[in-house]
Amino acid sequence: MAENRRYAGLRRYTRPRAYRLKPRHGRIEDRAYLAWLRTQSCVIQIGCARWIEAHHVGRPRHDRRAVPLCALHHRESAEAVHVLGRRAFETRFGVSLEAAIAGLNEEYGLTKGAHYAA
Repeated sequence: MAENRRYAGLRRYTRPRAYRLKPRHGRIEDRAYLAWLRTQSCVIQIGCARWIEAHHVGRPRHDRRAVPLCALHHRESAEAVHVLGRRAFETRFGVSLEAAIAGLNEEYGLTKGAHYAA
């Protein structure tokens, strides 16, 4: 009980909310592209897990800047992109995620008839 009285006079300080000069742009969502992406094989294709996940690359984080990675290469193993970081992951496996994004967008545009300019 004595401890509660000791801190009774202290108040939590809350910072005033900062306002942005420019509005923040939200993520561009394309559910059809993500559904198609999850039907593709993992970009690495070495010792992959069964489940494919979409890994969003760089900024801005919108769905057309995603690559298919299995759960192991995405987040679950010691060699996952979220563990190693993007540069080390690309060096370790000898892949370019930007080139993979360009190829996937081109392939999706050809198969679905959609046009996208990166």
